[in-house]
Amino acid sequence: MSILGLGRNRTGGGSRGKSEEPAVRPPRSAAEESAELQAHQVQLGNRTLGAVDQLTGMTADEIEVVADRLIDGARETEELLRELAHRVREYGVVANERLANFVKAANGCADLARTMQAQLEQRDRVPAAEPPAETEAGAPEPATADHHDPDGLEAEIGGVAHEGAPPTQPRD
Repeated sequence: MSILGLGRNRTGGGSRGKSEEPAVRPPRSAAEESAELQAHQVQLGNRTLGAVDQLTGMTADEIEVVADRLIDGARETEELLRELAHRVREYGVVANERLANFVKAANGCADLARTMQAQLEQRDRVPAAEPPAETEAGAPEPATADHHDPDGLEAEIGGVAHEGAPPTQPRD
């Protein structure tokens, strides 16, 4: 089927649904008709190739523009990603330092709490051991225990306190 036979004026169809009669043309020879058909085909081929060249040229230019934009965007993204990686490293160092300080402080607090707990447990054990000593202390204590010696004279006498003995004078 030829391309020329697909036009609007073909028999049996049309845009209005009516069949139109083809225009009456004088009969031509087969050679003339073949030459005219070949000229139309060449002209149609040239126009088609021109349109395809124009479209592909436009498309190639657009593709190059898009490629340039894509490369520029990729460079910008690369720069931003590198800057982000640098910041993440810096923040990671700061975070590690702060975490290390926190862990040191938490360990110090835990050690202090354990020490305090041990001291409290030891303090609670000591009074439990003292009550037997208090039962022996039920005997009357000597009067010298209440005696106050501000000058430390009893120590000069040999540390023995005598009840009712007057304090001695210091020696020069």
